[in-house]
Amino acid sequence: MKSIKFTAVGDIMLCRSVGDFIEKYGPQFPFETIKDQFAGSDIIFGNLECSISERGFPSKYWPAHMNFRAHPKVVRGLKEAGFNVLSLANNHVSNYGEDALLDTIRLLQSNGISHVGAGASAHEAYAPLILNQNNLRIAILAYSTILNGSRIAKNEKSGIAQFSLKKALRSIKAAREKADLVVVSMHWGIDYETTPVPQHMECARQMIDAGAVLIIGHHPHVIQPIERYMNGLIIYSLGNFVFDDSLEGTDISLMFNFTLSDEGIEKYEIIPLEKNEYHQPCVVEGRKRKKILLDKTEIENSESMNTVAFAREMNGKFVLLNLKLSLKERSLYHLKNFDIKTFFSALPYIIWRLLERMVLQYIG
Repeated sequence: MKSIKFTAVGDIMLCRSVGDFIEKYGPQFPFETIKDQFAGSDIIFGNLECSISERGFPSKYWPAHMNFRAHPKVVRGLKEAGFNVLSLANNHVSNYGEDALLDTIRLLQSNGISHVGAGASAHEAYAPLILNQNNLRIAILAYSTILNGSRIAKNEKSGIAQFSLKKALRSIKAAREKADLVVVSMHWGIDYETTPVPQHMECARQMIDAGAVLIIGHHPHVIQPIERYMNGLIIYSLGNFVFDDSLEGTDISLMFNFTLSDEGIEKYEIIPLEKNEYHQPCVVEGRKRKKILLDKTEIENSESMNTVAFAREMNGKFVLLNLKLSLKERSLYHLKNFDIKTFFSALPYIIWRLLERMVLQYIG
């Protein structure tokens, strides 16, 4: 039986204070505490949440500290750590525009690191990355539901792959004809929420039904539950791998080691990580490790995540977030992020929040 070891980690951001440590200690520094854990992996995958370039101009959409661009030297650290596939489908890789995005792609390619989810054209951004490891063909697709002023690949325009469920399902089915397994990376969810959006849960299940065996989630910066569905596995959020967030929960992430075969996921190991004061991920041991694994609820075993109240609250937060983004950007795009079913599920929560705000204003 053909099999490989596939390792997946969370968000990687190599600028700001992480970049300061790289400048002081070298590009390998962020990964020194963890690289031994990658030994024996055929594919090491993560979400690169910054551009790598010295060119471009910061996006006016974001405040200065939220535009992410790392020095080209950081690519050596990624290479030496063993990364060979990175998703670029996220809301920060194009913060410095087309030049920085294309520099990032060229630097990764010249260092033997494949990318997925962004490109010099729509064809490149949306195309599956197909790898042949130990005669096992794996197709990887990557999409982002989070845009926030990002460059969206369209025709010959460079940018990231924007998520559309219809297009994703078609691409998964097409990729399944070319590969033994299909893996999908998703940049989705709500920042710092420890539970997934119900609409995204439904999307994930449909992608498994279409032929994907593994869905890997990024963006919330905290870990979220996993779900075993049919013959597949859905990881809603791995959390921050290398990042300088300081909010509660952002210091914990998960690393998954999978054994994949032409039959699907043979087995997997979950390794809890905690960042140190240098923002380096470190393996968690002892009681804390057991607690993290215990707290990492599996959705099918969670009563709280299978209730109408849960769906209303999370859908409400999701709809309100997209309404705010549409008003901020004066664009209707974000209204396409939720469907009619989600909107009506969210209405009680939205009405309650509006009433709460009115009462607080009246009291104040």
